[in-house]
Amino acid sequence: MNLNDLKTFVAVAETGTLSSAAQMLSTSVSTVGRRLDALEQSLGLQLILRTVDGAFLTDDGERLLPRALESVEAAQAFERSAVAIREGTGIEPVRISATEPMISEILAPALPDLRLASPQTILQLSSSNEPARLARREADMALRLVRPTGDSLIARRLPDIQLGCFGSEAFIAGRDPGEIDLHQEPLLAFDDSFGDIAEVRWLRDHDLEPQVILKSLSSRALIAAAVSGAGIAVAPRFLARRAGLLEVAAPALPPRQVWLVLHRDLRHNREMQVVRNWVATAVRAALAQ
Repeated sequence: MNLNDLKTFVAVAETGTLSSAAQMLSTSVSTVGRRLDALEQSLGLQLILRTVDGAFLTDDGERLLPRALESVEAAQAFERSAVAIREGTGIEPVRISATEPMISEILAPALPDLRLASPQTILQLSSSNEPARLARREADMALRLVRPTGDSLIARRLPDIQLGCFGSEAFIAGRDPGEIDLHQEPLLAFDDSFGDIAEVRWLRDHDLEPQVILKSLSSRALIAAAVSGAGIAVAPRFLARRAGLLEVAAPALPPRQVWLVLHRDLRHNREMQVVRNWVATAVRAALAQ
């Protein structure tokens, strides 16, 4: 049995379409189809029902998916151990997945605190907001803005990220920030790549979509544009204030939830407990500022 075929089966089961699985695996849809065919032929079972509406697990596929996940995870753990031995460290890094601002603005600056608590720990920080990355064991824990689902995961809610509307002192140009009408200003806001998220609905509910001149999922890009004087940015308060931006009057924005997610089988690992507590403390401290 080919490990790549198993990985393909898991990817299709998690994403629901062959095209999404191909994108996740950085391969073609035809290759995904061939690997599924090969796996099903070797087992003599149909695992995935392919339709025009997507790919769905059969009853046999449902029963075998947990075993496939175990096999893929074991192979990935084996590969990580081999890399650690080859590179001479003998220590596997703790892999944390988070959005880029959380890595650069929260976790990286707090690294000295982790060094004091656990000097032997090696971190691997990767920028991602894709829930499937965690489910496929490409990370040990993750910071997510929505709560991932899955029996293999445990999630701990951290303080919310508060949002606001911010402009540079030069852009506001002596006006009263409390009197600015967003319906008359160019706005820099989040796009809808992750669907109908709360910030997107907020723009629509307050009839502010026509004012948006820049859309991005990058909070740092929105803040950089605001610093340059391009307009009013919808952004996390803790980042905007660090950048020296001024908050202007706006209808109440929904906060972003923050979830610290860990694989259930790692919850009793002492090193993971230390790192998990460090992450939670770093997020609380940064957002409290």
